[in-house]
Amino acid sequence: MSTLRLLIRAVRQDERGQSLPIVLALVTILFLLGSALAAHASTVLRTTAANEAQAGDLHGADAGAELGIWWERQAQAGNPPNIVVNGQTVTTTVTTSGGVACPSPTPVWLTGFEHGAVSASGGGLFTAVTGTGSAADSSMKRSGGYSLRIIDASGSANSVARTVSSPSLVARFAIRLASVPAANVSELVSFGASTGSRLALRYVAATQRLALRIGAGADVPASSTVTAGTWYVIDLRYTVNANPRTADWRIDGTAQTAASGAEVAAASVNQVWFGSGVSADAYTVNFDDVLVSGTSADYPIGDGQVLAVRPDGMGVSSGAASFTHEDGSAAGASTYLRLDDDPLTSTTDQVRQITNAGTAYLELTFGNTTANCLSGVAGVVAYHAGGSSANAGKTGIFDGATERVLFSGDMSETGLSYRGGVVAPAGASWTRAALNGAVARIGYSTDTTPQPYWDGLLLEYATGTSTPANVTVVATAGGSTVTTTYTSAGAAPPTLSSWNVSR
Repeated sequence: MSTLRLLIRAVRQDERGQSLPIVLALVTILFLLGSALAAHASTVLRTTAANEAQAGDLHGADAGAELGIWWERQAQAGNPPNIVVNGQTVTTTVTTSGGVACPSPTPVWLTGFEHGAVSASGGGLFTAVTGTGSAADSSMKRSGGYSLRIIDASGSANSVARTVSSPSLVARFAIRLASVPAANVSELVSFGASTGSRLALRYVAATQRLALRIGAGADVPASSTVTAGTWYVIDLRYTVNANPRTADWRIDGTAQTAASGAEVAAASVNQVWFGSGVSADAYTVNFDDVLVSGTSADYPIGDGQVLAVRPDGMGVSSGAASFTHEDGSAAGASTYLRLDDDPLTSTTDQVRQITNAGTAYLELTFGNTTANCLSGVAGVVAYHAGGSSANAGKTGIFDGATERVLFSGDMSETGLSYRGGVVAPAGASWTRAALNGAVARIGYSTDTTPQPYWDGLLLEYATGTSTPANVTVVATAGGSTVTTTYTSAGAAPPTLSSWNVSR
């Protein structure tokens, strides 16, 4: 037994050094694992920091791109100011290319003949009507509800005219010949001058082309022939305050050879005629979408339409008890229905002011337009009275708080008469929002003996042609850049064409 105990004790003493390799191996393994983990953690931390910085740059560049889009939509000039996002300075540039801006002429007369009437009474539609061949045409129009048709038979003179006054007159109108005239036409459209020669748009049968002529000068033909039943848009400018007088023109946007004529005296353009004063002329023609400006720089006005909005509701009136309808009923929510005539040729219903009240008026709203490019607005009021003694009344158009008077004064014509003209905008130009918010006020009579009658009312508005620009916004923050492109939509939300990111 004692020998066995000694043997066991000897074995245990020999195992004391055998655990050391195991411990050293474990320490080595833990050291290697720890170093690897530390290195990995360091890499992860550095990567995370870099990613966070890069993400901050990218977020900043995104913010700069959104700022650039907002800047362009607000029609701000140049580039937006630098901003700081996530500690990074963000620089944004906004550039535009291409596109044609909405024209902003200064019209002195515009009409699409949407009133549907031909009359010189009151001077609000035309200042002169010659012959019986002119009429509103609802069956053949280029836009809207009407055009002006002139049937000029041989042996008669048929035209309508509008008085203007300007050293240089610019016009845009659409013309359509029902058939190709068999003989030369001396006058389709004419610009008169206070002294010296007038300008005439003519037709030459031998070549089947339109032509310009100043006075007794030579014809300057168009570059292409005329096709019957086709609408052509004519841009025309006649300058008479210098020698020689000059006439520039375009057909459907294509420039034509200019005409010129020597004249001693400077003058002003004083009248526009549609139709002919030459009895030998024979043709049937339609005109539409007329806009006339006295500003030479407005040439060429370019393609567009002239449309109309009519009363469609009542606004906030004052002193409504001073007004009745033709049947004696009181003015109210449906009063606008007495004034929305289409065409403006009826006297069977109207609004009447029955008591003197210089501050009393009825306010009317108009239908809305969807047009985004507006070149001008004009108004027409149709009226007559219960007798021929002098009375008083007023019609005004309000663009916000700004009033433009269509007519104020004696309304005692017993037959239907028309007044009106161009309505200047309150701001730099008419916008869709401004036109859709416009209202009319009628009344203000201080003399209702005889009672003034309002028979009809409308606004005509001219549209222009524009092409949106291409917009590029580039925003940079740190090492990130965002570039986006889109077609300008003005104040409306744009549709992005691209959104590119570099990091």
